[in-house]
Amino acid sequence: MPPKTSQIKKAERLLNLIAFLLSATQPQPLEVIRTRVEGYTGGTDTTFKRRFERDKDELRRHGIPIEHGDDGYSVDPDEYYLPEVRLSQEEVATLGVSLRLLESIPDMPLNSELPTAAMKMLFDSRLQNRSDSAKAVPSALVGREHSPVADAAVIDGAIAARKTLTMPYQGLSDESARDRSVNGYGRFYRDGHWYLVGQDTETGAVRTFRLDRVTGSISANPNRPGVTDYVISPDFDLRVFAGNEIWSSPSDDTQPTKVSLEVSPEGRHPISAALEKTGPNSYIADVYFKDAFIDWVLEQGPDLIVASPQQMTQAVIDKLELVKAHHAATQDIGAPAAPAMEIADASLVTPAVGGQVPSSLAQLERLLIMVPYLTKNPETEMSELERIFEVDRTQIEKDLNLAFMCGLPPYTPADLIDFEIIDDKVSVLMADYLARPLRITSGQAAALLICLDAISRSPLRVDADQIDSIQAKIRASMSPEGDQWANELQANVWFDMSLEAQGKVATAIETAVEQRKKVAVAYHSASGNRTERTVQPYFFFLMAGDWYIVGLCELRDAIRVFRMDRISDADLLDERFEPDMDRVPEHYLEGELFDTGSSEGFEVVLHVSRRIASLAAEIGEISPFDEQDYRVVINTPGLDWLVLRILQWGDEVDISHPPELSSVVVSQANKLLSRYNR
Repeated sequence: MPPKTSQIKKAERLLNLIAFLLSATQPQPLEVIRTRVEGYTGGTDTTFKRRFERDKDELRRHGIPIEHGDDGYSVDPDEYYLPEVRLSQEEVATLGVSLRLLESIPDMPLNSELPTAAMKMLFDSRLQNRSDSAKAVPSALVGREHSPVADAAVIDGAIAARKTLTMPYQGLSDESARDRSVNGYGRFYRDGHWYLVGQDTETGAVRTFRLDRVTGSISANPNRPGVTDYVISPDFDLRVFAGNEIWSSPSDDTQPTKVSLEVSPEGRHPISAALEKTGPNSYIADVYFKDAFIDWVLEQGPDLIVASPQQMTQAVIDKLELVKAHHAATQDIGAPAAPAMEIADASLVTPAVGGQVPSSLAQLERLLIMVPYLTKNPETEMSELERIFEVDRTQIEKDLNLAFMCGLPPYTPADLIDFEIIDDKVSVLMADYLARPLRITSGQAAALLICLDAISRSPLRVDADQIDSIQAKIRASMSPEGDQWANELQANVWFDMSLEAQGKVATAIETAVEQRKKVAVAYHSASGNRTERTVQPYFFFLMAGDWYIVGLCELRDAIRVFRMDRISDADLLDERFEPDMDRVPEHYLEGELFDTGSSEGFEVVLHVSRRIASLAAEIGEISPFDEQDYRVVINTPGLDWLVLRILQWGDEVDISHPPELSSVVVSQANKLLSRYNR
């Protein structure tokens, strides 16, 4: 017999309640639930009512359609059971790739919903784990990301409920953080960072806030719950803000400066959407934030200069002179120059640590899919269950043992869910009322719709009709009420997954990956060196918001990584190739652009000021050095990208090791100054 009520686990009690209401042919009065459902029997009236109300509300929040009428409580099987969802092999692959592209991005809204959502969508197309479902289109990998978001759930909840947020925020020009009050409109992901767009209640202007610059806890207005604090204008378009450079984001109290830029004819052309082309080698931009713009210019390397107005040109020159003077004081003139980096510049990212803490609801959610799956697929190998549900054998056995204690009143052995394991093959018996999973919830649907929306703007050439078909099947798998809520959740998020390259370059590279054709490219390193190469592009690689191509470089006869926005020209060749994946280093396939365990490369030690500490923490291990400065240790296979970052930071960074890096920085500053005829 089942244990006494006091010993019943929460997940067990909830599963008993779902089974009882789902199997009942008519609504069940509260007193019947109390006396018949194991987990509620015994105890006082007050204890029962409090426990039941809490359980009922929690199950409703997780999509269980518990209804209450005059005659009692019920669950309509038609509202509970997932309708049949048939995905084609191509649709399975598309869904898998979109999940893989996004679920490794930290703090993605509704990220925790993706595993269950994917399993439900794949239930009738032979349930697979997410990584396997993506193998049919091995054209993109996702590197581990950085820039986590503080209190992401608080932000998303406040945006959905239209409640004002309060957060300590340190802007680019702030000496220290100060409290900001924001009516959140949405958040977007770009270049490895999350941004919040919302109305600054102090100024009334719509602003963009980079969320890793929040220095403490974020809170939502607790007053008048259920009542909105503000209304978002119907003219607001989150995509406009997501497409702007930070320096080009309009400000109500600042007039833009018209800035002209020039690129060298043989150089890499800038591709920012914030630039307007005015000639073969010239552009113009509206600049609202001068300091952020200067940093962006320096990041582009020696091929881009500011032509006018004079005060903006002089500001760039002054920054370079400042850097040159600061680092010239410490450079080791006799030290050898650091070797150039063959790989495109990229930030070193910190591997993700930790994981979700198991909970009763997580276990219940897993069982509400595992039991239907085993009912439909008896004699499933235990190893197959581990692969599908991405938990180990011990956890699966715990799940099954819990289900074994659940069922229908009076809970005799003939009424309980049963399972058997024969030769390591698992089957479930006497659980016909759980033969199908729960419908897709609004949160799960929104998570999937966000993924598919993002992949439609990625370099992976996914058929638009295929995306539309999957989205239609997602919407058909949820309740009509949930569809509207999913749309609102989806509208609050925007991902920029497009290639930095445009036009001919993007078309040639995308076609080369898709058709396995070689491509001839003109490639520019971070230091401005230009080389002509023939490349066999194996797959795209997304890291920190930047797209890369991993493939065989015939110039070096080795696997190389090329950052897409450093390819200035590309010509598709007729010659085909077959990828030799055995030559691809394992760390690429595991989502690591750099092999940080390698003995090759450099260890760099910097001392940075408190003001840029959060920026430095993105690229290395940071620790306090003294009351004012921080020590940053960076491991990198090359230095070109880091030199450009040091140029941006000016005199707020000192190079401790290797000492010859100072001379490299000074040399790069001189190279840039020479473009300004200095």
